[in-house]
Amino acid sequence: MHKLGCIGEVAVAIYLGLERFLFQQKNAIANSVDLPGNIEVKTRSKHGYDLLIQLDDEPSKLFVLVTCDGSADSRKARIIGWTYGANVMKREFVREFVRGRPCYAIRQSLLNSIETLMDEIKKPCAPDRTLRPDEAWLVRQDEETLLAFSEVLLEELGWKPGDTLTWRIDAKASSYYLSKTK
Repeated sequence: MHKLGCIGEVAVAIYLGLERFLFQQKNAIANSVDLPGNIEVKTRSKHGYDLLIQLDDEPSKLFVLVTCDGSADSRKARIIGWTYGANVMKREFVREFVRGRPCYAIRQSLLNSIETLMDEIKKPCAPDRTLRPDEAWLVRQDEETLLAFSEVLLEELGWKPGDTLTWRIDAKASSYYLSKTK
């Protein structure tokens, strides 16, 4: 199953030109993603299979379905389509294929066309994006507290070290908003 998942991740990375971001994590990290753009690749072993999303997955992730069919030596990968978890994580899609492990099963016909994926991941980061601990963290330096970003996040946002960022705090919503100053 791990090899099947790797095939899907490689296919999507090549399609999007993100090969340099493949397999960045040496150990499994809860709620991590496979590729920049908050992309989680889900690979299935038959071309007609649905996209499966676990009930506890993050709704903010962008899920891409890849299918692989054929023998282990001659598998053909197809990148089928994509969707945001929040759009499909609904009770009507819950199925239980494995006893005691329900999940969301989304038909391929409900996915966005793969041709639109490149435009989607190039959109600016949504203001309500929650950063994970492996993407941003606080650093104490010379009596100041600085916000540090991972290289993967900087690439995803289109920011470079040295860019000037502005930020504001919405105290009522306990939210922080970052944006690049033009």
